[in-house]
Amino acid sequence: MVATLQRIPGEASRRNRSLTVREAISQAFENLDGVAGLTEWAEKDENKKIFYTQIWPKILGVEAKDVSADHDPIEVIRQIIVDS
Repeated sequence: MVATLQRIPGEASRRNRSLTVREAISQAFENLDGVAGLTEWAEKDENKKIFYTQIWPKILGVEAKDVSADHDPIEVIRQIIVDS
């Protein structure tokens, strides 16, 4: 199965393309035996470093963003300089 990405015109095209990429990656993950396949791959000594230094931090970053989605977004940041 080959996943194809289509460019969607407009401001939301980047978001839509990201969702398509996520879907393709998710499908590839399932095709590669999902969690069991990832675990088997990560248990190899040469892959542990890749897992903990490249994959895991990215996943943590995504989870942290999801948690903050429950709060109102910051709309304005002001910096006040006080001359004493």
